[in-house]
Amino acid sequence: MKDGRYICPDCSKTSITSYKQAMDVIRDVRKIMKDKLGIFTENDIKFELVDKNYLNSKSQSQEMELGLFYHEQRIKTETSTKSIYGYEFGKKVNTTQTDSFYIYLLTDLPKEKFIEVTAHELAHDWMEMKYPGITDPKITEGWAEYTASRINSLYGNEHLNKRMKENTNPVYGDGYRYISQYVEKNKIQGLYKYFGSLNKNKK
Repeated sequence: MKDGRYICPDCSKTSITSYKQAMDVIRDVRKIMKDKLGIFTENDIKFELVDKNYLNSKSQSQEMELGLFYHEQRIKTETSTKSIYGYEFGKKVNTTQTDSFYIYLLTDLPKEKFIEVTAHELAHDWMEMKYPGITDPKITEGWAEYTASRINSLYGNEHLNKRMKENTNPVYGDGYRYISQYVEKNKIQGLYKYFGSLNKNKK
C-alpha cells in the first residue's frame, strides 16, 4: 500500500476499503454497544477512514495506532456595549462553546479488527462524556480495550482478546488487565462507581 503497509491475501478478503463499508460496520457496532452494553452517547461523531500516515500525523502516541478519538472544543467570546453621548454602559460578555467529535479509523483493516478498533474508539467517546475528569491513560485505554474485548466476544471474535490478555504494554496491556480484574471482583456497576470516584477527585 502507499502508506507502507502490506495486506496479506487472507486479510484483504474482508478488508474495509470504502466509507460505505465502514459506516455499515460502525452503525452496527454502535447499536450493539447501546443495546447490549448500555454504552452510547448522542454525540454527532464524524468518522473518517484514513491511511497510516494521516493517522500518525493526528496521534501523539509513539505506538502504532489503528484508530483515534478526537474531541475539539472551540470557545468564542463576544463583548457588546451600549453607548449614548460617548458613554458606554450595559457591557455584556457572551461565551459560546462548540464541540466537534472525530473518530479516525485505519483503512484496509480486516472486518473483525475494524469492529474491535471501532468499539475501542467509541468507548473513549463514552468515557469522556460520562467521566471527563479521568485522564490516566492506564484507565482510559484499559477501559477502551476492555470494552473492545466485550464487543469481540459478542461478535464471536473472542480469539482477538488473546492479544489484549498477553499485551506487555504498560498502558494498553496492564490497563486492560486492571479493568478486567476489577470487573471480575466488583462487577461492572462497581467499576462505574470507581470511575465516579476518580472523576470526582479530578474536578
